Amino acid sequence: MSHAQLQSPPAMGRDFSLYLVQQLVWMRVRRLFPPQAVVCRVRGDALAITWPTGEPDHPRQSTAVVLRFEHDFVKAVSECSITRRHVMAAEADAMVRAGMMGYDPYAPLPQARVIVVG
Repeated sequence: MSHAQLQSPPAMGRDFSLYLVQQLVWMRVRRLFPPQAVVCRVRGDALAITWPTGEPDHPRQSTAVVLRFEHDFVKAVSECSITRRHVMAAEADAMVRAGMMGYDPYAPLPQARVIVVG
């Protein structure tokens, strides 16, 4: 997957609503990550984000940053107006920025981050 988008959406239903919310939040927070970042959907209503950190002759990946989406947040964003949806995406952006404080992708010991959105 490219930095700009998530994989193809699932069929209509709860997973489709989750996909749309994840897409909205990712579009808002992707600027917090390097251009070569890769995002993928993982179990538990989450997105995992990682990117290469090493030199080409010593490849290394950052420890994953996982964004976990609360069910109530997904439902609220799915059911609200477009204006409110963008406000909630901005709030999610603030949550992700706060959750990234102190994260070091170059740390000698892996330090994965799980950030709850919602």
